Amino acid sequence: MRDSAFRLDLWSRAGGTRRGVEVGIGESELVLGDLRVPYRDIFWTSRRAGLFMVFSSGLTVALQGAGRALDDVARAVESSVGRADQRRRLPPDLTGEGVVCTAGTAAVGRIAEAEVRGLWLAVVTRRGLHLLSAAEHHAIPWPAEEATELGEEATGGRGPAVEVRRGGDRVRLLYLFAEEVQATIRSARGMPESRGPELEMFARREVAPPVAAEMPVLRLTVDALQRLAEEAAARVPARTMDRAGLGRSFFETHYLELGEIALGPLLLRKSAASGARTLRRAVDAMDAGELQEDTRAAVTNAAARLAEAYDRALTPQLEGKRVPSRQRSRFRISEEAREEIRLGLLGPFERLVPLLQQLEERQRELSERLETLEAGPPEGGDEGLDTAISDWKRMLRRVDAAYEEAWREALGEIGEVWGKRLLPSLAEVGAMPRRRIPEWLQLVLIAGLALLVAAVITILFVY
Repeated sequence: MRDSAFRLDLWSRAGGTRRGVEVGIGESELVLGDLRVPYRDIFWTSRRAGLFMVFSSGLTVALQGAGRALDDVARAVESSVGRADQRRRLPPDLTGEGVVCTAGTAAVGRIAEAEVRGLWLAVVTRRGLHLLSAAEHHAIPWPAEEATELGEEATGGRGPAVEVRRGGDRVRLLYLFAEEVQATIRSARGMPESRGPELEMFARREVAPPVAAEMPVLRLTVDALQRLAEEAAARVPARTMDRAGLGRSFFETHYLELGEIALGPLLLRKSAASGARTLRRAVDAMDAGELQEDTRAAVTNAAARLAEAYDRALTPQLEGKRVPSRQRSRFRISEEAREEIRLGLLGPFERLVPLLQQLEERQRELSERLETLEAGPPEGGDEGLDTAISDWKRMLRRVDAAYEEAWREALGEIGEVWGKRLLPSLAEVGAMPRRRIPEWLQLVLIAGLALLVAAVITILFVY
Protein backbone atom coordinates (compact mmCIF):
# COMPACT_ATOMS: atom_id res chain seq x y z
CA MET A 1 0.00 0.00 0.00
CA ARG A 2 1.06 3.59 -0.56
CA ASP A 3 0.90 6.02 2.35
CA SER A 4 -2.51 7.36 1.20
CA ALA A 5 -5.69 6.39 3.08
CA PHE A 6 -9.02 8.23 3.08
CA ARG A 7 -12.56 7.96 4.44
CA LEU A 8 -15.20 8.36 1.73
CA ASP A 9 -18.80 7.34 1.04
CA LEU A 10 -19.02 4.40 -1.37
CA TRP A 11 -21.77 3.27 -3.74
CA SER A 12 -21.77 -0.07 -5.53
CA ARG A 13 -24.60 -1.94 -7.19
CA ALA A 14 -24.27 -4.93 -4.89
CA GLY A 15 -23.76 -3.12 -1.60
CA GLY A 16 -25.65 0.11 -2.14
CA THR A 17 -24.39 3.14 -0.22
CA ARG A 18 -21.87 2.73 2.62
CA ARG A 19 -20.67 5.69 4.66
CA GLY A 20 -17.11 6.39 5.75
CA VAL A 21 -15.45 3.49 3.95
CA GLU A 22 -11.66 3.41 4.20
CA VAL A 23 -10.18 3.96 0.75
CA GLY A 24 -6.58 2.99 0.08
CA ILE A 25 -4.40 3.66 -2.96
CA GLY A 26 -2.46 0.47 -3.55
CA GLU A 27 0.43 -0.11 -5.91
CA SER A 28 -1.70 -2.27 -8.22
CA GLU A 29 -5.27 -1.84 -7.00
CA LEU A 30 -7.80 0.52 -5.47
CA VAL A 31 -8.87 -0.74 -2.03
CA LEU A 32 -12.43 0.12 -0.97
CA GLY A 33 -13.00 -1.46 2.41
CA ASP A 34 -13.43 -5.14 1.60
CA LEU A 35 -13.55 -4.51 -2.17
CA ARG A 36 -10.53 -4.60 -4.50
CA VAL A 37 -10.43 -2.97 -7.94
CA PRO A 38 -7.23 -3.80 -9.88
CA TYR A 39 -6.04 -0.88 -12.00
CA ARG A 40 -5.60 -3.18 -15.00
CA ASP A 41 -9.37 -3.89 -14.94
CA ILE A 42 -10.41 -0.21 -14.94
CA PHE A 43 -11.53 0.90 -18.40
CA TRP A 44 -12.86 4.38 -17.51
CA THR A 45 -13.10 6.95 -14.72
CA SER A 46 -15.30 10.03 -14.54
CA ARG A 47 -15.58 12.97 -12.13
CA ARG A 48 -18.88 14.85 -12.10
CA ALA A 49 -21.82 15.81 -9.88
CA GLY A 50 -19.58 15.56 -6.82
CA LEU A 51 -18.84 11.89 -7.56
CA PHE A 52 -15.77 10.00 -8.70
CA MET A 53 -17.00 7.06 -10.78
CA VAL A 54 -14.81 4.04 -11.49
CA PHE A 55 -15.80 1.58 -14.22
CA SER A 56 -13.96 -1.73 -14.29
CA SER A 57 -14.57 -5.07 -15.94
CA GLY A 58 -15.73 -6.55 -12.65
CA LEU A 59 -17.23 -3.68 -10.70
CA THR A 60 -18.75 -0.19 -11.01
CA VAL A 61 -18.39 2.07 -7.98
CA ALA A 62 -18.80 5.74 -7.09
CA LEU A 63 -17.03 7.66 -4.33
CA GLN A 64 -18.22 10.81 -2.63
CA GLY A 65 -16.58 12.95 0.03
CA ALA A 66 -15.91 16.46 1.28
CA GLY A 67 -12.70 18.49 1.12
CA ARG A 68 -9.69 17.41 -0.91
CA ALA A 69 -9.89 13.69 -0.17
CA LEU A 70 -12.05 12.88 -3.21
CA ASP A 71 -9.79 14.86 -5.56
CA ASP A 72 -6.67 13.22 -4.12
CA VAL A 73 -8.12 9.74 -4.67
CA ALA A 74 -9.25 10.65 -8.20
CA ARG A 75 -5.81 11.98 -9.15
CA ALA A 76 -4.07 8.92 -7.76
CA VAL A 77 -6.34 6.48 -9.60
CA GLU A 78 -6.21 8.43 -12.88
CA SER A 79 -2.43 8.53 -12.63
CA SER A 80 -2.23 4.79 -11.98
CA VAL A 81 -4.62 3.90 -14.79
CA GLY A 82 -3.42 6.49 -17.29
CA ARG A 83 -6.01 8.74 -18.90
CA ALA A 84 -4.56 8.07 -22.35
CA ASP A 85 -4.96 4.30 -21.89
CA GLN A 86 -8.63 4.40 -21.02
CA ARG A 87 -9.96 4.85 -24.53
CA ARG A 88 -7.88 1.89 -25.70
CA ARG A 89 -9.59 -0.22 -23.02
CA LEU A 90 -13.04 0.26 -24.54
CA PRO A 91 -14.25 -2.67 -26.68
CA PRO A 92 -12.66 -2.45 -30.15
CA ASP A 93 -15.98 -3.05 -31.92
CA LEU A 94 -17.41 -0.06 -30.06
CA THR A 95 -14.54 2.37 -30.83
CA GLY A 96 -14.73 1.21 -34.43
CA GLU A 97 -18.12 2.90 -34.70
CA GLY A 98 -16.52 6.31 -34.18
CA VAL A 99 -16.82 7.65 -30.63
CA VAL A 100 -18.56 11.05 -30.40
CA CYS A 101 -18.43 11.48 -26.61
CA THR A 102 -18.05 9.40 -23.46
CA ALA A 103 -19.50 10.23 -20.04
CA GLY A 104 -20.08 8.72 -16.64
CA THR A 105 -23.84 8.91 -16.10
CA ALA A 106 -26.76 7.78 -13.99
CA ALA A 107 -29.16 5.95 -16.30
CA VAL A 108 -32.80 4.96 -15.78
CA GLY A 109 -34.94 3.00 -18.26
CA ARG A 110 -35.32 -0.27 -20.19
CA ILE A 111 -33.35 -1.60 -23.15
CA ALA A 112 -34.21 -4.91 -24.83
CA GLU A 113 -36.59 -5.76 -21.95
CA ALA A 114 -33.75 -5.36 -19.42
CA GLU A 115 -34.03 -2.78 -16.65
CA VAL A 116 -31.28 -0.18 -16.72
CA ARG A 117 -30.65 1.64 -13.45
CA GLY A 118 -27.62 3.03 -11.62
CA LEU A 119 -24.25 4.25 -12.86
CA TRP A 120 -23.17 3.48 -16.42
CA LEU A 121 -20.52 4.61 -18.82
CA ALA A 122 -22.41 6.17 -21.71
CA VAL A 123 -20.54 5.99 -25.03
CA VAL A 124 -22.19 7.87 -27.89
CA THR A 125 -20.94 6.71 -31.28
CA ARG A 126 -21.96 7.47 -34.83
CA ARG A 127 -24.06 4.31 -34.86
CA GLY A 128 -25.73 4.34 -31.47
CA LEU A 129 -25.76 4.77 -27.71
CA HIS A 130 -23.86 2.21 -25.63
CA LEU A 131 -24.11 1.75 -21.84
CA LEU A 132 -21.33 -0.18 -20.10
CA SER A 133 -21.11 -1.30 -16.48
CA ALA A 134 -18.91 -4.16 -15.28
CA ALA A 135 -19.68 -7.05 -17.65
CA GLU A 136 -22.99 -5.59 -18.90
CA HIS A 137 -23.45 -3.85 -22.23
CA HIS A 138 -26.70 -2.37 -23.58
CA ALA A 139 -27.13 -0.44 -26.82
CA ILE A 140 -29.72 1.63 -28.69
CA PRO A 141 -28.87 2.00 -32.40
CA TRP A 142 -29.34 5.24 -34.32
CA PRO A 143 -31.43 6.84 -35.58
CA ALA A 144 -33.58 7.16 -32.49
CA GLU A 145 -37.26 7.97 -32.75
CA GLU A 146 -36.92 10.51 -29.97
CA ALA A 147 -33.98 12.33 -28.36
CA THR A 148 -35.03 15.11 -25.99
CA GLU A 149 -33.19 17.40 -23.63
CA LEU A 150 -34.66 17.51 -20.11
CA GLY A 151 -34.64 20.60 -17.93
CA GLU A 152 -33.82 20.99 -14.23
CA GLU A 153 -37.46 20.48 -13.22
CA ALA A 154 -37.49 17.02 -14.83
CA THR A 155 -34.16 15.92 -13.33
CA GLY A 156 -34.70 17.15 -9.79
CA GLY A 157 -31.96 19.75 -10.03
CA ARG A 158 -29.32 17.28 -11.25
CA GLY A 159 -28.31 19.34 -14.24
CA PRO A 160 -28.83 18.76 -17.98
CA ALA A 161 -30.10 15.37 -19.07
CA VAL A 162 -31.32 13.61 -22.19
CA GLU A 163 -33.97 10.98 -22.87
CA VAL A 164 -33.60 8.63 -25.83
CA ARG A 165 -36.34 6.36 -27.21
CA ARG A 166 -36.37 3.83 -30.04
CA GLY A 167 -39.20 1.33 -30.26
CA GLY A 168 -39.65 -0.21 -26.83
CA ASP A 169 -36.27 0.97 -25.65
CA ARG A 170 -36.21 4.13 -23.55
CA VAL A 171 -33.47 5.47 -21.32
CA ARG A 172 -32.83 8.72 -19.45
CA LEU A 173 -29.22 9.84 -18.87
CA LEU A 174 -28.35 12.20 -15.98
CA TYR A 175 -25.20 14.07 -14.86
CA LEU A 176 -24.32 15.12 -18.41
CA PHE A 177 -22.66 18.36 -19.46
CA ALA A 178 -24.73 20.55 -21.77
CA GLU A 179 -22.36 19.87 -24.69
CA GLU A 180 -22.75 16.10 -24.17
CA VAL A 181 -26.52 16.43 -24.25
CA GLN A 182 -26.36 18.29 -27.56
CA ALA A 183 -23.84 15.82 -29.02
CA THR A 184 -26.13 12.92 -28.09
CA ILE A 185 -29.19 14.59 -29.60
CA ARG A 186 -27.36 15.47 -32.84
CA SER A 187 -26.03 11.93 -33.17
CA ALA A 188 -29.44 10.40 -32.47
CA ARG A 189 -31.32 12.62 -34.91
CA GLY A 190 -29.04 13.57 -37.75
CA MET A 191 -26.31 10.99 -38.28
CA PRO A 192 -27.38 7.99 -40.39
CA GLU A 193 -26.15 4.52 -39.69
CA SER A 194 -22.85 3.74 -41.30
CA ARG A 195 -22.96 1.32 -44.25
CA GLY A 196 -19.63 -0.22 -43.41
CA PRO A 197 -16.75 -0.26 -40.94
CA GLU A 198 -15.45 3.16 -39.94
CA LEU A 199 -12.05 3.96 -41.44
CA GLU A 200 -10.59 5.32 -38.17
CA MET A 201 -7.21 3.68 -37.96
CA PHE A 202 -5.62 6.47 -35.90
CA ALA A 203 -6.58 8.78 -33.07
CA ARG A 204 -6.24 12.52 -33.64
CA ARG A 205 -3.16 12.75 -31.37
CA GLU A 206 -1.35 10.30 -33.65
CA VAL A 207 -1.80 12.31 -36.86
CA ALA A 208 -2.30 15.93 -35.73
CA PRO A 209 -0.33 18.27 -33.49
CA PRO A 210 -1.66 18.89 -29.97
CA VAL A 211 -3.62 22.04 -29.18
CA ALA A 212 -1.18 24.93 -28.79
CA ALA A 213 -0.82 26.66 -25.44
CA GLU A 214 -2.94 29.77 -24.92
CA MET A 215 -2.04 31.61 -21.72
CA PRO A 216 -3.95 34.75 -20.73
CA VAL A 217 -2.12 37.93 -19.77
CA LEU A 218 -1.62 37.84 -16.00
CA ARG A 219 -0.68 40.91 -13.99
CA LEU A 220 1.11 39.53 -10.92
CA THR A 221 4.87 39.62 -11.63
CA VAL A 222 8.11 40.22 -9.74
CA ASP A 223 7.88 43.86 -10.86
CA ALA A 224 4.46 44.07 -9.24
CA LEU A 225 5.90 42.58 -6.04
CA GLN A 226 8.65 45.24 -6.09
CA ARG A 227 6.04 47.97 -6.40
CA LEU A 228 3.98 46.54 -3.56
CA ALA A 229 7.12 46.24 -1.40
CA GLU A 230 7.99 49.89 -1.97
CA GLU A 231 4.43 50.97 -1.14
CA ALA A 232 4.42 48.93 2.07
CA ALA A 233 7.86 50.21 3.13
CA ALA A 234 6.71 53.80 2.58
CA ARG A 235 3.96 53.25 5.16
CA VAL A 236 6.47 52.51 7.96
CA PRO A 237 7.00 55.74 9.97
CA ALA A 238 10.54 57.08 9.51
CA ARG A 239 10.88 57.94 13.19
CA THR A 240 9.96 54.40 14.23
CA MET A 241 12.53 52.93 11.84
CA ASP A 242 15.25 55.29 13.08
CA ARG A 243 14.62 54.42 16.73
CA ALA A 244 14.89 50.71 15.83
CA GLY A 245 18.08 51.25 13.83
CA LEU A 246 16.58 50.16 10.50
CA GLY A 247 16.25 52.04 7.21
CA ARG A 248 13.61 52.08 4.48
CA SER A 249 15.82 49.98 2.20
CA PHE A 250 15.71 47.20 4.81
CA PHE A 251 11.93 47.01 4.58
CA GLU A 252 11.81 47.26 0.77
CA THR A 253 14.21 44.33 0.50
CA HIS A 254 12.48 42.44 3.31
CA TYR A 255 8.96 42.82 1.88
CA LEU A 256 10.13 41.88 -1.62
CA GLU A 257 11.87 38.76 -0.30
CA LEU A 258 8.78 37.66 1.62
CA GLY A 259 6.62 38.25 -1.46
CA GLU A 260 8.89 36.18 -3.69
CA ILE A 261 8.78 33.35 -1.13
CA ALA A 262 5.02 33.41 -0.47
CA LEU A 263 4.04 33.83 -4.14
CA GLY A 264 6.90 31.73 -5.49
CA PRO A 265 4.65 28.73 -6.35
CA LEU A 266 2.32 30.93 -8.41
CA LEU A 267 5.17 32.74 -10.18
CA LEU A 268 6.98 29.49 -10.99
CA ARG A 269 3.84 27.82 -12.32
CA LYS A 270 2.98 30.86 -14.43
CA SER A 271 6.49 30.83 -15.87
CA ALA A 272 6.25 27.11 -16.68
CA ALA A 273 2.80 27.54 -18.22
CA SER A 274 3.94 30.50 -20.34
CA GLY A 275 6.82 28.43 -21.69
CA ALA A 276 4.65 25.37 -22.41
CA ARG A 277 4.29 24.42 -26.06
CA THR A 278 0.92 22.71 -25.68
CA LEU A 279 -2.25 23.68 -23.88
CA ARG A 280 -2.28 20.40 -21.96
CA ARG A 281 1.16 21.16 -20.47
CA ALA A 282 0.08 24.70 -19.62
CA VAL A 283 -3.01 23.38 -17.82
CA ASP A 284 -0.92 20.82 -15.93
CA ALA A 285 1.58 23.52 -14.91
CA MET A 286 -1.22 25.63 -13.38
CA ASP A 287 -2.72 22.70 -11.43
CA ALA A 288 -4.98 24.38 -8.87
CA GLY A 289 -4.82 21.66 -6.21
CA GLU A 290 -1.03 21.55 -6.17
CA LEU A 291 -0.85 25.35 -6.26
CA GLN A 292 -2.97 25.53 -3.11
CA GLU A 293 -0.75 23.09 -1.19
CA ASP A 294 2.47 24.73 -2.40
CA THR A 295 1.18 28.16 -1.39
CA ARG A 296 0.48 27.00 2.16
CA ALA A 297 4.03 25.71 2.50
CA ALA A 298 5.48 28.85 0.92
CA VAL A 299 3.57 31.20 3.23
CA THR A 300 4.80 29.18 6.22
CA ASN A 301 8.36 29.64 4.95
CA ALA A 302 7.76 33.37 4.54
CA ALA A 303 6.60 33.63 8.17
CA ALA A 304 9.75 31.83 9.30
CA ARG A 305 11.89 34.18 7.17
CA LEU A 306 10.20 37.19 8.82
CA ALA A 307 11.25 35.89 12.23
CA GLU A 308 14.80 35.27 10.95
CA ALA A 309 15.04 38.84 9.65
CA TYR A 310 14.05 40.17 13.08
CA ASP A 311 16.60 37.92 14.80
CA ARG A 312 19.32 39.16 12.44
CA ALA A 313 18.48 42.75 13.37
CA LEU A 314 18.10 42.01 17.10
CA THR A 315 21.20 39.89 17.82
CA PRO A 316 23.84 42.57 17.02
CA GLN A 317 21.99 45.06 19.24
CA LEU A 318 21.83 42.61 22.14
CA GLU A 319 25.53 41.86 21.74
CA GLY A 320 26.43 45.53 21.42
CA LYS A 321 24.51 46.48 24.56
CA ARG A 322 25.89 43.44 26.41
CA VAL A 323 22.38 42.47 27.50
CA PRO A 324 22.53 39.53 29.92
CA SER A 325 21.36 36.23 28.43
CA ARG A 326 18.66 35.86 31.09
CA GLN A 327 17.04 39.06 29.77
CA ARG A 328 17.33 38.32 26.07
CA SER A 329 14.41 35.90 25.87
CA ARG A 330 12.08 38.82 26.57
CA PHE A 331 12.98 40.30 23.19
CA ARG A 332 12.97 37.05 21.19
CA ILE A 333 9.88 35.84 19.28
CA SER A 334 8.24 33.02 21.24
CA GLU A 335 6.94 29.86 19.58
CA GLU A 336 3.38 31.01 20.28
CA ALA A 337 4.06 34.35 18.60
CA ARG A 338 5.65 32.62 15.60
CA GLU A 339 2.54 30.50 15.13
CA GLU A 340 0.32 33.56 15.46
CA ILE A 341 2.36 35.32 12.76
CA ARG A 342 2.13 32.28 10.48
CA LEU A 343 -1.63 32.06 10.82
CA GLY A 344 -1.97 35.80 10.25
CA LEU A 345 -0.08 35.56 6.96
CA LEU A 346 -1.87 32.38 5.91
CA GLY A 347 -5.36 33.79 6.49
CA PRO A 348 -5.64 35.89 3.29
CA PHE A 349 -4.49 32.92 1.17
CA GLU A 350 -6.85 30.45 2.85
CA ARG A 351 -9.70 32.67 1.71
CA LEU A 352 -8.66 31.87 -1.88
CA VAL A 353 -9.70 28.21 -1.51
CA PRO A 354 -13.18 28.59 -3.12
CA LEU A 355 -11.62 30.33 -6.15
CA LEU A 356 -8.95 27.65 -6.47
CA GLN A 357 -11.64 24.97 -6.33
CA GLN A 358 -13.47 26.70 -9.18
CA LEU A 359 -10.21 26.88 -11.14
CA GLU A 360 -9.69 23.17 -10.52
CA GLU A 361 -13.16 22.45 -11.91
CA ARG A 362 -12.48 24.51 -15.04
CA GLN A 363 -9.10 22.78 -15.35
CA ARG A 364 -10.74 19.36 -15.11
CA GLU A 365 -13.36 20.21 -17.73
CA LEU A 366 -10.71 21.55 -20.11
CA SER A 367 -8.52 18.47 -19.61
CA GLU A 368 -11.47 16.21 -20.41
CA ARG A 369 -12.23 18.24 -23.55
CA LEU A 370 -8.62 17.96 -24.68
CA GLU A 371 -8.55 14.22 -24.00
CA THR A 372 -11.79 13.68 -25.92
CA LEU A 373 -10.49 15.69 -28.86
CA GLU A 374 -7.03 14.12 -29.00
CA ALA A 375 -8.22 10.55 -28.47
CA GLY A 376 -11.03 10.91 -31.01
CA PRO A 377 -10.99 10.59 -34.79
CA PRO A 378 -8.64 12.84 -36.81
CA GLU A 379 -11.53 14.80 -38.27
CA GLY A 380 -13.31 15.07 -34.91
CA GLY A 381 -14.75 18.44 -33.99
CA ASP A 382 -13.79 20.53 -31.02
CA GLU A 383 -17.30 21.22 -29.73
CA GLY A 384 -17.10 22.92 -26.38
CA LEU A 385 -13.31 23.26 -26.39
CA ASP A 386 -13.29 26.99 -27.08
CA THR A 387 -15.77 27.55 -24.25
CA ALA A 388 -13.71 25.40 -21.88
CA ILE A 389 -10.54 27.34 -22.78
CA SER A 390 -12.30 30.67 -22.28
CA ASP A 391 -13.72 29.59 -18.90
CA TRP A 392 -10.30 28.36 -17.74
CA LYS A 393 -8.58 31.60 -18.80
CA ARG A 394 -11.19 33.74 -17.12
CA MET A 395 -10.89 31.82 -13.86
CA LEU A 396 -7.08 31.93 -14.07
CA ARG A 397 -7.20 35.72 -14.33
CA ARG A 398 -9.50 35.88 -11.31
CA VAL A 399 -7.15 33.69 -9.27
CA ASP A 400 -4.15 35.78 -10.33
CA ALA A 401 -5.86 39.01 -9.25
CA ALA A 402 -7.01 37.39 -6.00
CA TYR A 403 -3.41 36.37 -5.19
CA GLU A 404 -2.32 39.99 -5.56
CA GLU A 405 -5.09 41.16 -3.23
CA ALA A 406 -4.22 38.41 -0.74
CA TRP A 407 -0.59 39.56 -0.73
CA ARG A 408 -1.68 43.18 -0.16
CA GLU A 409 -3.63 41.99 2.86
CA ALA A 410 -0.70 39.86 4.05
CA LEU A 411 1.59 42.91 3.76
CA GLY A 412 -0.80 44.71 6.09
CA GLU A 413 -0.44 41.86 8.57
CA ILE A 414 3.35 42.01 8.27
CA GLY A 415 3.30 45.76 8.80
CA GLU A 416 1.23 45.26 11.97
CA VAL A 417 3.70 42.69 13.29
CA TRP A 418 6.67 45.00 12.74
CA GLY A 419 4.92 48.17 13.87
CA LYS A 420 3.32 46.84 17.06
CA ARG A 421 5.76 44.13 18.17
CA LEU A 422 9.14 43.98 16.55
CA LEU A 423 10.15 47.62 15.99
CA PRO A 424 9.23 48.62 19.57
CA SER A 425 11.40 45.76 20.88
CA LEU A 426 14.34 46.84 18.71
CA ALA A 427 13.86 50.45 19.84
CA GLU A 428 13.81 49.38 23.49
CA VAL A 429 17.07 47.47 23.11
CA GLY A 430 18.59 50.38 21.21
CA ALA A 431 17.71 52.77 24.05
CA MET A 432 19.40 50.59 26.70
CA PRO A 433 22.71 51.85 28.13
CA ARG A 434 25.72 49.75 27.20
CA ARG A 435 26.91 47.63 30.09
CA ARG A 436 30.50 48.55 31.01
CA ILE A 437 31.43 45.10 32.28
CA PRO A 438 30.77 42.12 30.01
CA GLU A 439 28.46 39.52 31.45
CA TRP A 440 31.13 36.83 31.44
CA LEU A 441 33.55 39.02 33.38
CA GLN A 442 30.82 39.94 35.83
CA LEU A 443 30.15 36.25 36.44
CA VAL A 444 33.87 35.60 36.98
CA LEU A 445 34.09 38.43 39.52
CA ILE A 446 31.02 37.21 41.37
CA ALA A 447 32.42 33.70 41.48
CA GLY A 448 35.79 35.00 42.70
CA LEU A 449 34.14 37.09 45.37
CA ALA A 450 32.13 34.10 46.54
CA LEU A 451 35.31 32.02 46.83
CA LEU A 452 37.03 34.79 48.76
CA VAL A 453 34.15 35.10 51.24
CA ALA A 454 34.12 31.33 51.70
CA ALA A 455 37.87 31.32 52.33
CA VAL A 456 37.62 34.10 54.92
CA ILE A 457 34.81 32.33 56.77
CA THR A 458 36.83 29.09 56.79
CA ILE A 459 39.89 30.86 58.23
CA LEU A 460 37.83 32.51 60.98
CA PHE A 461 36.35 29.20 62.11
CA VAL A 462 39.68 27.32 61.98
CA TYR A 463 41.80 29.92 63.80
